[in-house]
Amino acid sequence: MHVKLLMTLWMLMASHLLFAQSVATVGFDGCDYSSIQTAINAGHGEIRISLPSWNNRQNFRIQSRDVKIKGGYSSCRNAELNRSDNFRTRISGIAESQPVITILGNSREFRITLENLDIVQGTGSGFFPGGGISSFNAKTRITLTNTSIRSNLGHLGGGIALVGGQNSLIATDLIVVGNSATKGGGIYCSGSQNTLLLTGNTRSAGFQIRENEATNGNGGGVSLNNGCTLIAFAGAENRGFSINGIIANNASGNGGGVAVESGASFIYSGDKSCFYNRCRNDVNPAFFSANTAGAPLPATSGYGGALFVSGSNSYAYITRVLVLGNNAAYGGGFAATAGGSIEMIHSSQGCDSRGFACNELSGNSARYAGGAVHLSSGAQVEISKTSMAENQSTFGTVAWLSDANTKLNLEGSVMFKNSPFSEFRGISVFFLTGRSGARPELNMSYSTIADNDVNRPVINNLGGIVKLRSSIIYEPDTSKLYSATNDTGSLFDCLLVDDRSTIPGGYMVIEGNPRFVNPAAENYHIDKRTSPAVDFCDDFTQPNYTDMDNESRGVDDPSRTNRIGPFDVGADESL
Repeated sequence: MHVKLLMTLWMLMASHLLFAQSVATVGFDGCDYSSIQTAINAGHGEIRISLPSWNNRQNFRIQSRDVKIKGGYSSCRNAELNRSDNFRTRISGIAESQPVITILGNSREFRITLENLDIVQGTGSGFFPGGGISSFNAKTRITLTNTSIRSNLGHLGGGIALVGGQNSLIATDLIVVGNSATKGGGIYCSGSQNTLLLTGNTRSAGFQIRENEATNGNGGGVSLNNGCTLIAFAGAENRGFSINGIIANNASGNGGGVAVESGASFIYSGDKSCFYNRCRNDVNPAFFSANTAGAPLPATSGYGGALFVSGSNSYAYITRVLVLGNNAAYGGGFAATAGGSIEMIHSSQGCDSRGFACNELSGNSARYAGGAVHLSSGAQVEISKTSMAENQSTFGTVAWLSDANTKLNLEGSVMFKNSPFSEFRGISVFFLTGRSGARPELNMSYSTIADNDVNRPVINNLGGIVKLRSSIIYEPDTSKLYSATNDTGSLFDCLLVDDRSTIPGGYMVIEGNPRFVNPAAENYHIDKRTSPAVDFCDDFTQPNYTDMDNESRGVDDPSRTNRIGPFDVGADESL
């Protein structure tokens, strides 16, 4: 009796497994089903769609199932033979106030694969706030391949919403474009057990998150909340402008491109990285461009045109990324506040002939303060080996710092041709404002400041702490290099400047022309034969990184006499 029951149970389980792995086709020309939902409910493990785009309007729910849904077939026969016709099959939402795809189920991890699909015209609401794909308290591993999500509406996440649960979403060549939501125009993610990985295959340049809008909140492209993590690898196909990356998103609030809040994390890299055998192009940097916070332009509100980070455990890591042409009222490129932290770190890999331009924070605009970066309320930002040029703002054409425990660490970076927001000349490259017990701090080493358009002190320190080491400041057309009030705790060591009269005290602060190779062509390397910056300083300030060309620091030039040591000052170590 027991043997018979066991045999029956085994047969039922085996038939279920076989049926779960069976293939069904969906279409109108001899396919198994005409409805995707019907095929899902029947328990098929793989569903191939040959529905024509003009007649494929349906919403469907995936609840507690493993399933692969694959488009790209021009006929049911091709679907049966798994003969792809290399296009995305459009699925348009039809039911009012429903996402195109709803995902539920958390009794175990369910595996869902969507491939060669174009998901459009869904509307999120209630527990399922995302318009294109919406997951609520599910436990899933979602794989998206060659899928576009566009022209959807939502409350949270116009294109994709992961709310609660435990989800890992892995996307290759994902396109999220033209979606709209109150918050998180393209993607919304909330929950410490939710992770998104966006990458590209070896033939393409990665993903696109572009032209999405947060209509009444933060995160035009992406909104990350409550411990969610997004990891993105996306390189550009060429040195010019590219639509790959995080491009032209708008937020009425903060974070035109990405908003990282309440302990969330964001990692964005142009380096080659492989996950689950998916590798992306690593020839060129990634793009983070033309995003706007406080839209429409000109922005009179909004923080962080490209990126906004807020919260003591909120974190962003950026490497080999071009942050270009973003806009906000405060922090045209980045804004960090309330203890949020950002690292923009140069990769150890090479990039292009300009060397340091693998990281660029350039051409960004803030109407009021912080052309490139705005820091407040205990934010911590580190930027290394980065070119910062042609940023615009009224106060702090490169950076604005305020409040206690706020800190900006700069190393190996070049700041040039930053300018005012409007017809008025900009007020300082760096602007610090603080008070007793609430003093922001600027630490700069092995960096170069030159050829900026300002009519006030290059560094205007109103109650902060400034530490300048092993750097070049060459602004002969500016009346003052440094101005300060309540200036205690500041430090100046091993500086080559055009005028030291406004720098209080310091050790080895020397006047001189650094003799850049060709500043008119934006080449701020120093001439190894004639520059006084060569073999200028000792190892009192230890560098954390190589120079802007990935060359070692502190290399002694036997043809030059050391001033006090073998370390060149500025962003370039001349070899």
